[in-house]
Amino acid sequence: MLCLDDTEALRCGDRASSWAQVHKRANGVAAGLVTAGVRRLAVLDLNDPATIDAAYGASRAGAVLTIVNWRLASEELAYVLCDSESELLLVGAPFAEVVAGLRDRLPLLREVDVAGRSTRRGWRRSRPSTCLRPTRTPRCCSCTRRGRPGSPRA
Repeated sequence: MLCLDDTEALRCGDRASSWAQVHKRANGVAAGLVTAGVRRLAVLDLNDPATIDAAYGASRAGAVLTIVNWRLASEELAYVLCDSESELLLVGAPFAEVVAGLRDRLPLLREVDVAGRSTRRGWRRSRPSTCLRPTRTPRCCSCTRRGRPGSPRA
């Protein structure tokens, strides 16, 4: 049985979210991903409720999610983001400058969304107010701890 009531689902600092709120946000992410045709996305952020929303939303949309370790050096970040073949990158505000410096080295990346502000507004603009039923089967989630094996640490 799916619990979608107002019971607290997660807390981050002084911000709390109910199961119903998490469900609504995840459905919004899923609908945006499906409508925009995003099959692979990455998240580069600190532990934040938006990362949970992206994880649940990607699963519902059948998209492959790569959660990138924010402690990686820029060379390792570039490698992981290229290797993940992500089309959309969700970035927390503290990492916007680092990603801007890597942007030209990420040819498959169609869109960068920094702290909820997309560079093209494509995937967010396409988000309908109601949830789309996901049309793809969930694939996987890829969590990274470091760059490629054997790569030099910066």
